[in-house]
Amino acid sequence: NKKGAARRAAQKKIPALLREHGGLGRCSREDVDAYKIKIKKTIEYMNIYSFDKKDEGLVSGDAYKNFYEVYAPITGLWIASKKVGDYFYKGDILGCFMNPFGDVSKTIYAEREGRILYQKKVLPILERELLIAFASNF
Repeated sequence: NKKGAARRAAQKKIPALLREHGGLGRCSREDVDAYKIKIKKTIEYMNIYSFDKKDEGLVSGDAYKNFYEVYAPITGLWIASKKVGDYFYKGDILGCFMNPFGDVSKTIYAEREGRILYQKKVLPILERELLIAFASNF
């Protein structure tokens, strides 16, 4: 799938900012730190300014080779089983879709292992909408 500017940029080793970092006011310290580093990398990539590298650690998908996206196969209420930063293995449940009455209509399983870099944080999801972006070395 060719959707996702951040994914395409990461594949080309260009710094990318996910505006959705920490959505719905649930922004962790890790989200803020990751965003600050991504902003610095973008400024350096554009040759505007060069920052000291001593405080940079492993952030987001920088150390991964492959990036993947999971899109909603149906419209429904998305209940995530994992959160951003979590690692998962092939076969793990990533989340499920429920109808308004609480009945599970579809469960989403991981097709490979990886680490979640982005996840939709709203309950109602439309079919073909991006649910999860993750990275893997496999």
